[in-house]
Amino acid sequence: MWRRWCAAAGGAAVSARAEWERDDWRAKAAVAAAASAAAYVLTRPSPRLAVVDCGSGSTRVHVFESDSRQRSTRLDARLSEARDPRDFAAKVAAAVPRRTPVVVGGTGGVRATLRSDEERRALEAKVREALALSGPCVVRVLSGQEEARLELRAARSVANDPSIGVISGGGKSMQVATDDVAVSVPLDSYAGDALVREKGPRLGAKLHEWECRRRVANALDGRRLDGHFAAIELASKTLDLVSADSSIDRDAALVALRRCLDDRDTDPTLRVYAAQLLALLDVAFHRDATFSLLPDANHRGRPGDPPAPSWPLGVYLDRHRWLP
Repeated sequence: MWRRWCAAAGGAAVSARAEWERDDWRAKAAVAAAASAAAYVLTRPSPRLAVVDCGSGSTRVHVFESDSRQRSTRLDARLSEARDPRDFAAKVAAAVPRRTPVVVGGTGGVRATLRSDEERRALEAKVREALALSGPCVVRVLSGQEEARLELRAARSVANDPSIGVISGGGKSMQVATDDVAVSVPLDSYAGDALVREKGPRLGAKLHEWECRRRVANALDGRRLDGHFAAIELASKTLDLVSADSSIDRDAALVALRRCLDDRDTDPTLRVYAAQLLALLDVAFHRDATFSLLPDANHRGRPGDPPAPSWPLGVYLDRHRWLP
């Protein structure tokens, strides 16, 4: 279709050019419009982009068809545990449509396995080489600040609110971002699970909460945030499980989270996430902060679904900055 458009635009330009010398304003307008249309067709970027989210608990391939359409596939592979990047790359390549630009991003789980910038660059190069895709391919281990900024971009787009902040969570980290702050706090839910198993539900969760409080305070250096925030991913899922409200203020959220921790029948995994989120909200936010729950990205992804807020959506929205 685009080629036919180009041919039509080019033909219109040639035909109109013959009228140019007669100083016909209609011909001049036709030439300008045809040239503009041809330039747009030739430079128009493909709207499709595959973003591979290499998290601590799973790898997901998100294929974005437009700003409002996304489909996702979960892979039985983790970059943070891959002994040979070629095995990981083969599974990713099989899930990506042909001739589709790809951005592969590692988050907290991958960051935790790397000890230096040299190791990070070496891993990125190995995965890029192993993928050997025909289209553009970018491989990057995201910094915590990058991840937070991308999640903020996505949350503002989904909420249609350019002033909202964001809080999010995964298996190895939680992010907070506003216009002025973008941090990722290394809160390890796997370590929390181990404490709960070793020390028991209540003591283990309490010890994990104390460690999370220390890490949040260090990451934010004493700053407290106010305003309205979108809760996404595991932050949204946790608040949804402990409260029936889709919008909640900080103090009400703390009460609901503490009630969850005090309940002896609380699921162990939920107990760990509740301890992490309670520490984050209590240490990092003023009491007048409020939170709206946005949909969990992991519970969507059927063909035609609208994109859920996540850092891969942030990459797609800013794809002109990511692709060569």
